[in-house]
Amino acid sequence: MVGKVAIVAHFDPNDRIEPTVVELLECLEQVFDQILLVSTSAVDGAALSSLTKTEIIERPNIGYDFYSYRVGLDRVWREGGEDQVLLLNTSILVLDPEKFTDALHQMTDLARQQGVVGATLSRQFAEHLQSYMLLIGRRVLDAVWFQNFVNAIEPLGDKMEIIRRYELGMTALLRVNGASFAALFTPTAEQMKSAKAAWLRWRKAHGGSWQGLRARTASAADQYNPVQFHAEELARSLGFIKAEVLRDNPHGIDLSFVEEIAGPERRTEIDRLMAGSRHRYQPAQPGKLATVAAVAKPIPTARLAVWGTPRTRGVRIAVVIHAFFPYVLEEIVGYLSNIVEPFDLYVTTPHEELVAPIFRLGAVHAASVTVAVTENRGRDIGPFINLLRQGVFDGYLAVLKLHTKKSRYSGQGDAWRRSLVDELIGDSLKVRRAVSLLETDDVGIVGPHADYLSHPSFWGSNRERVMTLLKGLGASSKAAPPLGFFAGSMFWFAPDALKPLKTLPDEALTFDQELGQQDGTLAHALERVFAPLARAQGLRATSLTLKGAEIAGTDTSGNRVPVL
Repeated sequence: MVGKVAIVAHFDPNDRIEPTVVELLECLEQVFDQILLVSTSAVDGAALSSLTKTEIIERPNIGYDFYSYRVGLDRVWREGGEDQVLLLNTSILVLDPEKFTDALHQMTDLARQQGVVGATLSRQFAEHLQSYMLLIGRRVLDAVWFQNFVNAIEPLGDKMEIIRRYELGMTALLRVNGASFAALFTPTAEQMKSAKAAWLRWRKAHGGSWQGLRARTASAADQYNPVQFHAEELARSLGFIKAEVLRDNPHGIDLSFVEEIAGPERRTEIDRLMAGSRHRYQPAQPGKLATVAAVAKPIPTARLAVWGTPRTRGVRIAVVIHAFFPYVLEEIVGYLSNIVEPFDLYVTTPHEELVAPIFRLGAVHAASVTVAVTENRGRDIGPFINLLRQGVFDGYLAVLKLHTKKSRYSGQGDAWRRSLVDELIGDSLKVRRAVSLLETDDVGIVGPHADYLSHPSFWGSNRERVMTLLKGLGASSKAAPPLGFFAGSMFWFAPDALKPLKTLPDEALTFDQELGQQDGTLAHALERVFAPLARAQGLRATSLTLKGAEIAGTDTSGNRVPVL
């Protein structure tokens, strides 16, 4: 990889490479020797057939643009020979290709004297080069402190934390290490005066709605975002506009200049793009950051990141852990050394920032690690059902389901969790016995004996919903089966035992919003479905204590647990 390289962080909520992105890449190919399109969307590379210097690198949809920059820079440094590297994201829409290409040439010329050149310098939050378009010169690229900074980039779930740590942090790091930097666009005194006046009018009109990290010394008038308040000047001088301005225009600026610069044909294409993507973003509110809107679906969605290769030959066991409480995860992962044969690890979590730590923890024990970043809905059950219905557990002999259980309303929650985990994976003998039971043809679930609840009082308010689910699964006649379930929803299981859960329509599995409910949710009902569903497949629910005998045939009516 020689000369000038552009790393383009690409995300498309509709999993496409739009014509506007192709046009952006065409401009880059006129200036740069190679373009790496690092995409977090499932795109069809055929859209790039007209391009000769562009290569797609696919990666999981975690970590926002800075993680794409890290992936691209890893590739560049691995191959060597780079002189300059442009970091760019596809939030840029080209209005005037000629002016935009000229701007790229200006940046490459400036970078011969400067360590880093950005398109714009913002004083919002603190003075910094904005990260949507940065050209890194050779001296900075070769600096150990910069390489350490890039290698420390990890997926984070909070966009404001990403800006603080990486966008603001990078400019701060340049200063600390004496690296020079410059911005391509510097507003004139008159332009700045006009923009500040517009910003102050807006702020006065919106009262206390403006939020963010203010600079400690800068005046309030320095806090506006230049890509919004100088959108017209940027378009006229550099040939581009940020998509957020066209999509939401949160400050209500006059956009009549767009068609004048871009022409009616390009403006029509841009309007089509904005109309097709607007519903996929949270509307940008004044003073706040735009984010991708969660798509409302009955079952919690998940974004997967994978280390290693799951389900390789000889791997018979999988472990799935739901990690809501991060500090508990390390405790549970410590038990995994008791599995003395190769296994694959799956971890579901609503915390994107846990992806890298989970890989580090899991790689010590597992043949592969898959992290599913999920919505915080359905607790451990919702994300588990998502993976199960995708067929993730198909083909394994035995799967162990665990989670970082911690009761918010009982001090005994930690002790109960440890007792559940210890019963299932407390030593290598317990693991071997559980797997041996599932090797037989007639055992479907192995759970902790003392936590199997069968007294009718433990129906709670879930009986009707359980009956509806079992009927939909073909696992019940008109008469309700006796209650019997492993409280805490931790157990070993054979994938065939729960296979019918893949056949229900999504609408039958609409998980409730998380409001701290202690009973009556779909997750509580499904907890009570697993054992009778296994029996409906001709498989037994048992415990290590019973050595494979059906647990429903023993008296467990006196079993109690600290909290449900």
